[in-house]
Amino acid sequence: MVTTDSQRKIVYLARHGEAVSVEMDPSRPLTQAGWLVVERLARWAAASSCTAASDGPNRRRKFSPTT
Repeated sequence: MVTTDSQRKIVYLARHGEAVSVEMDPSRPLTQAGWLVVERLARWAAASSCTAASDGPNRRRKFSPTT
């Protein structure tokens, strides 16, 4: 099968942001540093040609490229 450049997809994988320890908070929200990294990644994705995003099975917060 031959594909053209317009048919190729680039997949970016990113780890979740840094979370507080389970001892501090069992729900493990992101630390301030974790939020900064996630927000920077979201801004980059929104400004790039990224057309879809998924946060995996945990569904903590959804990303929308239009925001």
